[in-house]
Amino acid sequence: MSIKQPTPKITSANITTVEAGKALHLKNIFFETGKVVLLLESLLELNRITEFLKENASIATEIARHTDNVGTDAANQTLSQNRANAVRYYLQSIRPKIKC
Repeated sequence: MSIKQPTPKITSANITTVEAGKALHLKNIFFETGKVVLLLESLLELNRITEFLKENASIATEIARHTDNVGTDAANQTLSQNRANAVRYYLQSIRPKIKC
């Protein structure tokens, strides 16, 4: 996920600052192997970023995707896109006004 912010802001979500045009890399988003199902261990990180986005509503976000190298390129591309969508759907289910 990339986050673009015009003015850095300290938040209670434990994210201190993000420079405009810089990426914020989420490190604890986990899925079932080969699937789109988010694991419970992901909720802490997802809720942390949800709070950050709630406190910084003007930030434009981009959710990038990643998979391992198991499977075909086409299958990994589809899995990757679907996983990014799963994160987006989760964030929007918690905070419907989040734009991502």
